[in-house]
Amino acid sequence: MTPEEQRALLGILVQAALCDGQKADSERQFIRELAQQLDATAGSTHLAQAVQDALLQRVTLAQAVQTLTQPAHRQLAYEWAVAVCDADGLTSSAEKAFLSQLKAQLGLAADRSVADTEAQTHSVAAAAYAAVQNTPASDAPDLA
Repeated sequence: MTPEEQRALLGILVQAALCDGQKADSERQFIRELAQQLDATAGSTHLAQAVQDALLQRVTLAQAVQTLTQPAHRQLAYEWAVAVCDADGLTSSAEKAFLSQLKAQLGLAADRSVADTEAQTHSVAAAAYAAVQNTPASDAPDLA
């Protein structure tokens, strides 16, 4: 993945974190970790640029999506965006709307494997939320 593609992917993740108007530390930390996974040396720099681009609205979601031309990168962007939205334990209606828009713009709307991955990500997030809250996973809020 090129540095430009990394910044676009991180920009999508930052937009996912900001879409509900909340400032969840868990979402921010998760994005930092993903940035380091992408590039241990320049990940922080790419993330700082992506945050500035999102906050100053210099890069739209459509522009970021257009930068990701490879199907695997588009799939990764969606899966990580779902995980970011789930990082605080709850997926709000604003986050659900954002993910729906992202899925369509990425051209993944009809892909069954995306739905399977999304369901798995929500299940993992529900279990993690339940563990943090010390409640059974069956009592955790519906994250789907």
